[in-house]
Amino acid sequence: GVEGGPVTEFALSPVVPNPVHGMSRFSFALPREADIRLSVHDVQGRERLLLANGSFAAGRHTLEWNAQGSNALDAGLYFVRLQVPGRTITHRFTVTK
Repeated sequence: GVEGGPVTEFALSPVVPNPVHGMSRFSFALPREADIRLSVHDVQGRERLLLANGSFAAGRHTLEWNAQGSNALDAGLYFVRLQVPGRTITHRFTVTK
């Protein structure tokens, strides 16, 4: 998983904090180097933010996002999606104002 120990499989942690109001963190783990796409989607499935797209080294990674910054989203329910070769992992989170 994403927390502690060796990374043995692709993993995505729940968004911290949830609900989001200001800064939040998206954490994922890769057992080997991989091309990934980390994105945020609304309840209709539309991609609203692209957080990462490209090759990442094996290990744990954390990206920060400011819900109040230039990439702000309206208050509501969203899904963070980690796409790796052969697998997609999704977690839901809420944005508040």
